Amino acid sequence: MTENRTRTHGRVLVRPAHTGDREAFLDLRSSSGRFLTRWEPSAGKDSKGRDHDEVLFERMFDLDGGRRKPLLVVRKEDEKPLGVININEISRGVFQNCALGWWIGREHAGQGYMHEGLAATLSHVFLDLGLHRAEANIQPENTPSTSLAERVGMVLEGRSERYLKIRGRWRDHERWAITIETWRRSGQKGD
Repeated sequence: MTENRTRTHGRVLVRPAHTGDREAFLDLRSSSGRFLTRWEPSAGKDSKGRDHDEVLFERMFDLDGGRRKPLLVVRKEDEKPLGVININEISRGVFQNCALGWWIGREHAGQGYMHEGLAATLSHVFLDLGLHRAEANIQPENTPSTSLAERVGMVLEGRSERYLKIRGRWRDHERWAITIETWRRSGQKGD
């Protein structure tokens, strides 16, 4: 397996962040704050007084002993950051599963970039990481993300009541998932 391989699809590539991405990442977060705020657990300062967006950038380098793999979605032509796809809770053994989460900057939403980024990420998940299954837990009201999950071949498996605490309230989420077998039939493979 080539776990550090960069994957591409259409106009984007997904790759680990570099320290040189910091300014562009923070600019993207700053310009997208209100757009993203209702889907994210918190904002502002953390308990240590650090800025939320700074903490998110620092987390791009925290791999949690191999259980996390954050990927920056960047435009091929200029390597401009467009958003992030997190591969979380990577489980090995008999499970071979991960949980996906994503966000895209406001100015890039609705242009197909995240669809291309997620297609590239699924290629990475199945071909490079060798996992069997990927899932995403999405608030039902987040129709852009549920539509995206469906477009890449994910299947709605069920609803988890009061699954995550978002903005101080426990929110229901839908569980979307895809296996390698379904992915192979989907035709959504990245390069």
